[in-house]
Amino acid sequence: MENASLALRAVEVLDEGRTVTPNHMRRGIRKAFWAGRMEEVEPDIYVDGAHNEDGIRAFLETVKQDGCKGRRQLLFGAVQDKDYSSMIREIADSDLFFGITAVQLDSGRSVEGAVLKNMLEAATGRRTALYQSVAEAYASLRDWRSPGDRIYAAGSLYLAGEIKELLKQKRKER
Repeated sequence: MENASLALRAVEVLDEGRTVTPNHMRRGIRKAFWAGRMEEVEPDIYVDGAHNEDGIRAFLETVKQDGCKGRRQLLFGAVQDKDYSSMIREIADSDLFFGITAVQLDSGRSVEGAVLKNMLEAATGRRTALYQSVAEAYASLRDWRSPGDRIYAAGSLYLAGEIKELLKQKRKER
């Protein structure tokens, strides 16, 4: 919402009311789409490339307001050059998730899954599942959920990309 508000204000200032009407802006916002940002990839399954502290905070604020009546599960993966320990603290402090699953990303930059698992367990005080591949983690979480539950994947744009590629391949196979 903040980005959209800033974009709309920039249009108002730069256009000075000459060509872009409020109706144009409303239509533009309705059509706006940012792949990998709180994107519903399947019913009640969302990916968000939140890959830094600000991104995780925005992600958690959105999750807080999601209206979910069931349980929330988080799939978390991160890369080494991000402050993933701060991201994990933010996630743990939010107490929004029934469970958190760590995953090893298919990237040389990935934080080892075992490292994420240990950090998540230390931060939350709860057991954390670990998968060595996004495909395996995604399938397991998808099978785990009951009606009303939601699955979120966050922590890396690589994670969002891997899930979207996995779903793209599954659609091709059908």
